[in-house]
Amino acid sequence: IPENVKSCPRFIKHTKLISDKGFNFRKTIFLNKEMFEDLKNDKTKIVNISILKHEEVHLGRVKNKGVNKWGFMYLFSPRFRLNEELLAYKEMFRFLKQNKETYDLERVARAM
Repeated sequence: IPENVKSCPRFIKHTKLISDKGFNFRKTIFLNKEMFEDLKNDKTKIVNISILKHEEVHLGRVKNKGVNKWGFMYLFSPRFRLNEELLAYKEMFRFLKQNKETYDLERVARAM
């Protein structure tokens, strides 16, 4: 696991803007405890790696735009947020396809 990936602190309450699976803040990716523990395992679930890849896309985009600008736009621009999620899901789904895994697209669409 990369050093910038951490288990989500218990005190953080999940909202619609903070996923129950993972999110990034500044230079750190936070994953729920189960996913974080699974990533330390030799037999990590492909779906958990794909979610890490999803968050890595966000992190790269944050670095490109700057933390404050990206965060502001993500919070207050639904169009920007949708575009950012589509880019991250694209990478996630590409990885899943390469590994012959599936994902519940209907659940994702309802959440957006």
